[in-house]
Amino acid sequence: LSIRIGNEALAEGEFSNLENFEALEILIISCGAVTEVTKDALKTISVPPKLKKLDLWCIPFEDMPNWLKPGVLQYLEKLYITGGELKSLKNQGEQTWKVKILRLKYLKNLKINEQELQTMFPEVEYLEVKCNKEIDRDEYDLDITRNKRQHEKQL
Repeated sequence: LSIRIGNEALAEGEFSNLENFEALEILIISCGAVTEVTKDALKTISVPPKLKKLDLWCIPFEDMPNWLKPGVLQYLEKLYITGGELKSLKNQGEQTWKVKILRLKYLKNLKINEQELQTMFPEVEYLEVKCNKEIDRDEYDLDITRNKRQHEKQL
């Protein structure tokens, strides 16, 4: 299922029934023009319980929304976040993700290093991160690509 959110009118709670799509395994959400109404609608998303792949484009939040955490997305194997305002991936408490493939691209405000990612996503097999070139190079990793399977073959 692919949802494109533009500048059209959104009803309150419009995405709160996505959890009823119990067989849905892939969800793509992309945002165009973002207003406060759009942000409010995005905060009320209830994700399907057996979601395996989540692809987010231009999500307007600086912090992870409540529905985007490991306890809610227990079966998630692939997480792609492209563009948007995300500054941090922290919002899950002590829980870790079971994601196998993680792609974080064009997140101009994201500040993260590979060690933090390894702690939050210990089961990741493929990791791709492309961040802003203007952040502090000494503290944060800008571009990371790691393929665990390919690395294991070389050993």
